Amino acid sequence: MMPRLRILLRSESLKYLIQTILALLIDAIGIIAGTILALGWGILSSMKWSIALYPAILTMRGVVNGIFCGRISTGLHLGFIRPSLRDITWEFKILISSIVVFALTCSIFMIAQALVFGLLVWNVPVVEFLNVVLVILSTMFFSLVIISPITFTIAVASYRAGLDPDMITYPVMSTIADIIVTILYILIVYVLLTNKIALILVSALFTFSSLALLLKYREEEEFIRTIGESIVVLIIVSMITGLTGTFLLDISLICDNPLIIALYPALIDMSGDVGSIIGSVITTRLALGILTPSLYSIKVMWKNTIITWISSILMYLIFPLMVLSIFRFELKLYTRSIPILLSTNILTIPIIIIISILIASLTYRKGLDPDNFVNPIESSLADMITSLMLLASIRIIAP
Repeated sequence: MMPRLRILLRSESLKYLIQTILALLIDAIGIIAGTILALGWGILSSMKWSIALYPAILTMRGVVNGIFCGRISTGLHLGFIRPSLRDITWEFKILISSIVVFALTCSIFMIAQALVFGLLVWNVPVVEFLNVVLVILSTMFFSLVIISPITFTIAVASYRAGLDPDMITYPVMSTIADIIVTILYILIVYVLLTNKIALILVSALFTFSSLALLLKYREEEEFIRTIGESIVVLIIVSMITGLTGTFLLDISLICDNPLIIALYPALIDMSGDVGSIIGSVITTRLALGILTPSLYSIKVMWKNTIITWISSILMYLIFPLMVLSIFRFELKLYTRSIPILLSTNILTIPIIIIISILIASLTYRKGLDPDNFVNPIESSLADMITSLMLLASIRIIAP
């Protein structure tokens, strides 16, 4: 009996390792987002505030889709969401409606943030704020319309294939969403310069449709709960993003290694995905009753944690080789970069894993829905922590 059990555990560990590597490999596509941004830099440079606003757009869009990914994955496991659009459950309708309203809420927070920073830091003329509002609302609307169906499709496809959507959906979508949002953002800024009326109509459609959904479902407990809990997350995330930008600015000032700069989007994306994998697996097992919200119970996941960490180290070694082949950098850049990258991984990943476990267990213990907290808070903290540890590694190893 014991040999069979060992074989089963080994096969489960191997399956987990393969799924984790596949999920994290997708983050290599994050290099594309950086390339697109560089190509569209001339358009954004015509309005300086659009450059400053770009990180907030990515973060807030990530918050919305992070909650959506977590809720879909858990819903598929529990049967609240069916793996088909032909059989839409009431819970799924509530989820979609709450995500639309929450996207508008994120937009309002970004507008307020842009107003404060625009006046105090970015020196944006007051007459430009209508343009800021139009770009934020239009980008959030189109990203919602395009990214949400892709998210659902990937979650369902992984579920039907016998894979765990907790491990696949968010890691895959966080990378794909960055690319889509970057393209949309640059296109919308371009349209702003050529056809502002179109953006006014889109912004009005987004605003009024969200308000209509709010009025329709305002009596639904799950709808209000999702919005209420998500707003708490939004306040936390808004404070975190400012620190991330500060660390990135410091990196750009002291780092002359183009390989590190080219890898930055993929690195922060992957760090967030590591935490998402651990956090999503825990939230699902808590919901299924397999785990209890205690450190002793979660200790049984130590093997999954180690496998996820090892997978991330492999990606930190593979991604630089991909960048070398794309940009034709010299091989000596790889040898210069690896100590910095490995140091960043060792300093970053354990902290992110611990944060994901704590958020999942504490929110569940408090009677809150962990899916509304784990991915949004963890991914935002991952961006900040990765940036900080990368900055520290550069200062220590390559002074």
